Amino acid sequence: RVHGDCIPIYFAVHGKMATMKVGMFGFGTVGGGVIQLLKENKHLQFKAVCVRDTAKQRDVELPAGCKITGDWKDIVEDPEVQMVIEVMGGTTLAKEVVFESIRRGKHVITANKPLISKYVDEIEALLKQHPTVCFMYEASVCGGIPIINAFQRGLACDEVTKVVGIMNGTTNYILSKMEKEGAPYQTVLKDAMDKGYAEADPSADVEGWDARSKLCILTKLGFGVTIDEEKIFCQGISRITSTDFQYAKMINHNIKLLGISEKIQKAEGGSFVNIFLSPVLVPGNNPIANIDGVTNVVQVNSKNLNSSWFIGPGAGRYPTANSIVADVLDVMRVTLNGTVNGPAPIAFP
Repeated sequence: RVHGDCIPIYFAVHGKMATMKVGMFGFGTVGGGVIQLLKENKHLQFKAVCVRDTAKQRDVELPAGCKITGDWKDIVEDPEVQMVIEVMGGTTLAKEVVFESIRRGKHVITANKPLISKYVDEIEALLKQHPTVCFMYEASVCGGIPIINAFQRGLACDEVTKVVGIMNGTTNYILSKMEKEGAPYQTVLKDAMDKGYAEADPSADVEGWDARSKLCILTKLGFGVTIDEEKIFCQGISRITSTDFQYAKMINHNIKLLGISEKIQKAEGGSFVNIFLSPVLVPGNNPIANIDGVTNVVQVNSKNLNSSWFIGPGAGRYPTANSIVADVLDVMRVTLNGTVNGPAPIAFP
């Protein structure tokens, strides 16, 4: 269980019944899911939620004692708030919120992939200045798949050589429907928007920018290399037609939008990273060719494990909220009465 009477392991071992006070930025689909999953947790108290429109009606009730505010400083400058959850998105105000929260010693949990991809080196440097602050970002890549945890822990003693994946649920839904029904791109895009899979402005998804940010984060974790995402070859799916799928079927292939990052060894010594995001012809006997709908998948090649596969829902209220709540509970496990018992887990090992 992730809510109700769940007692974090650290508290249970030490016999403490401390309560951690939390402020959250954003109260949309994911933010509402986070509150629903945590509203019964007796060891966590939401003090405030910051939103752009305080008068807007929400489909989830605020927890008792939690106020809604339009001023971000009400949370960041509140000395009682020990943890900040950022699910509002963007790279302007969100950056100010995240950076100032870290400076003030507050633990940060975020799902903001473009923020992390763009400012990863600055975040890493700031965390070194504040070693007791936990910075958690499981929900930033592939929704409900615990892929960040896999890189930080499960692959920590391994040597990653290649990362390949479907990292955006919206585009995979569109491509899957085009492949199975022969429907044109614009028709399927409208269907995706009607079902809530695509935003009113779907550019970040269909042009590949969303998946590109995720690929940069996994490249940082896998190879220790910071990539300027603006320099990556990135082609989305807006030019794919139903005719393309007909030709793909003739050679027993399917079309998938893949992010690929690979460490290439040079003959003269040393190495470099080859990275791109593009529609790719995938052989029909490759499992990736048969991943349909909003499902994401990441294949990781490494020295010790050879090939590992991670598959699951890549978006949605509860898959993404589940990853955020997992980070919340991790922070609570390594803290006692709001202070970290020793250095925080390393965000970018």
